[in-house]
Amino acid sequence: MNKLKITALALAAVMSMSIVTACGSKKSSSAESSSAESSMAEGSTAESGSAEEQQEKKVNDWELESPSEGANDYELGDYRTDPDTGIKLYYEEDQFPRELVLALENYFLTFEKNDLEAYKAANLPLYNEEWEKYLQKEYKYGLDKSFQTRCDSLKDAMEGTYKITRIKVEKSEQFPTEEEGVDDYLKWLGGIIGNDKFAEQVKADSDSIRYMSFYVMAENSKGEENMLVSEYSIIFAEKDGKYYTFG
Repeated sequence: MNKLKITALALAAVMSMSIVTACGSKKSSSAESSSAESSMAEGSTAESGSAEEQQEKKVNDWELESPSEGANDYELGDYRTDPDTGIKLYYEEDQFPRELVLALENYFLTFEKNDLEAYKAANLPLYNEEWEKYLQKEYKYGLDKSFQTRCDSLKDAMEGTYKITRIKVEKSEQFPTEEEGVDDYLKWLGGIIGNDKFAEQVKADSDSIRYMSFYVMAENSKGEENMLVSEYSIIFAEKDGKYYTFG
């Protein structure tokens, strides 16, 4: 994949693009019975073949795609399309597991769909617990209102309803290593919520923690594609193969 960042020129080129998404009688004789069994066996084989074809299609749906030279989105580089959502995902598979990129995609879809329960499920449980306490103490409201405020803010930025079209994930250049980015992020978050053990607790309860930068583009109700989030850093904690973020 091209490691080119999303530049202002490239963004301007895709602003006006529209993306089409994906959201008889009973047998009695032994001969007839044998024939029926044979037909059933053949049917099973056909079904099995169908399942294999479906699996192959599912794998092929994730193949790397390249925009044609001269296309409006050519400078954005290669991508994979999520067959379930139609969202184009720009990432290096040898750097970022697909599950991690999908976790980021699902996280932002909670805002698009205004799905509070999905949002909470996308977050690390410890974060939900600590952030709820912080919000109640400082602002006298909880995660529910905080989430709704963010949904409204993103909707306002897009001047109404919107649909996520592209997500780009890349290594952050803010720190020399991911570990330093993780440490800084957890220290910052722990300082806000007033828990100096937060970073230690998160690390103890995670199999791994990733730090990265990302961009999100979306199409508004007029069919115009605009930047929703630009070069923002985020962390995900991985536990038993599932990735969780921090609100």
